Amino acid sequence: RELDISICDLEVANELDAVLDFDYTEEQFESLCDFSVEIYLKAEKMTTDAIAYCINDLVEEEGKTVEEILKMNKWDFIVKANNWL
Repeated sequence: RELDISICDLEVANELDAVLDFDYTEEQFESLCDFSVEIYLKAEKMTTDAIAYCINDLVEEEGKTVEEILKMNKWDFIVKANNWL
């Protein structure tokens, strides 16, 4: 609490760190964490691992950049991430 970090923030960051298999900067990682937390809180039945695997797939398989992912419509991303549930 002293550091103003929520359990949700830690869980998302931990999952992204474990799953992402591409090069990213610290700034990109922080932005992906913020994006992922927002997704996690908006979606009713979403898991942190589904979000992480979806991001990794978008980069590794579909060739998207981190910036393109961050600009995605949140609901479009949620639909894609549902494939990982």
